[in-house]
Amino acid sequence: MYRRANSARSGSIGRRRYFKVRLSSRDPNYEDWFYAASQLNEHLSEEYENPAIEPFVEKMGSCTGEPRDQLKEAMSLACDYIAGVVARELDFPATRLDHLECLVNAAKDPAIEGCDIFTLNHDSLIEKVLENEEISFVDGFAVPYKNKAWWNPELLNGAARSYFLKLHGSINWFNYEERLAKISSDPTQTGPVYPSRERVLLGTFNKIRDYIKSPTWSFSQHSGGRLLESSIYM
Repeated sequence: MYRRANSARSGSIGRRRYFKVRLSSRDPNYEDWFYAASQLNEHLSEEYENPAIEPFVEKMGSCTGEPRDQLKEAMSLACDYIAGVVARELDFPATRLDHLECLVNAAKDPAIEGCDIFTLNHDSLIEKVLENEEISFVDGFAVPYKNKAWWNPELLNGAARSYFLKLHGSINWFNYEERLAKISSDPTQTGPVYPSRERVLLGTFNKIRDYIKSPTWSFSQHSGGRLLESSIYM
């Protein structure tokens, strides 16, 4: 019993050292900064209060002389800025599409009963390819009105041949008046292109909590059922 307890304790210390080295061996990236800013913003808005963050918030206030509401606005703007830069960097013309040919062939193959596509990517490359090939799919959004397609999870309960689910959000998804909308890039559609400051993108750290929110929760339930029914995986 002693040896086992001592071994467990050594393993715990080893894991702490591993995580310390792992986190300190690289420079922070945009996902780290986004998560830090979002944590501060949520704490200051009292949406998700975090007592571990409060001393840092007090230190920020004493150093900058800014009131809490202005610190909150700064963190919110930082999240908007990071998400906007990510979206801009991902919204570019593709230089090659041949790597997606297998998806097109599977979706068009009459010998296959159905072809579902699940992706963690934020860009809109796959759906553009499917649309260009005139391949219909259900992604949980209704038919667009002007330039907005509203989120409707009931659409995922149908019997579509192809479902296309973006489990980590997309550069063209926005929360608009507490409703989720997909914004069309079709130049024939009219309306505001950026209806909200909150773009729906799940990153490395914020995804754990956001998995229980809509639409990610609906996606998780639906994708799990579809995977169980599938016989071929790519």
